[in-house]
Amino acid sequence: MGTEKLRLIADDIGGTRLRFSGAKYFYGNRSVKRIIGIKPATDRDNSTNKLKMKTQDYKKYLVRMVAVATGQVAGGVGTNQAQRDKKFRITFYCHPDKVDNAILELPGKNVDRGAGIGSLKIDEVYRPRKVNYI
Repeated sequence: MGTEKLRLIADDIGGTRLRFSGAKYFYGNRSVKRIIGIKPATDRDNSTNKLKMKTQDYKKYLVRMVAVATGQVAGGVGTNQAQRDKKFRITFYCHPDKVDNAILELPGKNVDRGAGIGSLKIDEVYRPRKVNYI
């Protein structure tokens, strides 16, 4: 089963509007998109700006973050406590001006994965260290 994607926009990063795609269950959540400064693209946005940036370009400007979430699996037949307490790591991109908000306000929020799978409760948000191989 694949993850449904949304087309997203990050506004006013050095006067540039960045467009990319991401997981609908995370970026489509009302409270998450308000906190991280990323919004879904509308038809109006698509008609006004035809410029598309490559993946390498938006990774230079947006801040990569990781949210550690606990899976709240719907308790049905065949699920045990280990499945309910499973940790998930969600890598996402955040507007550079909203990094502090993401670290402070996202923990405690619930993100619904849809399709009756259950929801995720965000426990921690951090900025991963960059690993360089020489």
